[in-house]
Amino acid sequence: MLWIFSLSLLGSFFSLLAGLSLIGSLILGLLQAAMIGMFYNWVGDLASNRSPDWRTFRYETFSSVIAFGFFFYLVELSAQAIGGAQEGFNMVTLFIHLAVVIWCNPAPEIIQHIQPDGMNGIMLCYEFMKEQGAAWLGAILLVVSPLFLISGTDGLFTVMRAMNPLFPVAALALPGSEVSSAVFGQIFGGVLGHIGTLFVSLVLGIWIMIFRSILFQRLSGRR
Repeated sequence: MLWIFSLSLLGSFFSLLAGLSLIGSLILGLLQAAMIGMFYNWVGDLASNRSPDWRTFRYETFSSVIAFGFFFYLVELSAQAIGGAQEGFNMVTLFIHLAVVIWCNPAPEIIQHIQPDGMNGIMLCYEFMKEQGAAWLGAILLVVSPLFLISGTDGLFTVMRAMNPLFPVAALALPGSEVSSAVFGQIFGGVLGHIGTLFVSLVLGIWIMIFRSILFQRLSGRR
């Protein structure tokens, strides 16, 4: 929970840094990759019934996050060039975005448990989805479907647009955060309401990531 909170805090704080210069954007990207990698290690350890090791920096995980991030960046640039949109989504960019989200959906778990070199992770995603894609997506949709039913069609479309294959927890926690915001806002209001919403969103997001990690191990025969 601490790592998700720290990651979101850094993302907000360093957003100004990203807009200042190329060096600022590079520093921001490396910090985010390092924290995502450490969070993945933490989730992978919990899903494998191991005690999380906070003291060891695993370069292999960091390198895999960088490789996937670079691939998604190239895809985003290509989608914008094809769709002719510099900002937001049109039908072309949305289609490409959803195709990558489905293709690379198990990317976090592949990084956690395999830590592939370079672009090998992209092919591992393809092979896993070809063999276990129906079971994988079906189980995930079954788990998160109550949230989508509560938030409605608009909430589903928001999640689809916000989905990031490298860090899906943020988008998957959106419906829960909207519901908890309405509940805690009415009960407590103000600062306490925001704290309650943040807590519920973090717990929900972490639970979803641990579930995904365990599911990946069972479907891939790594457990």
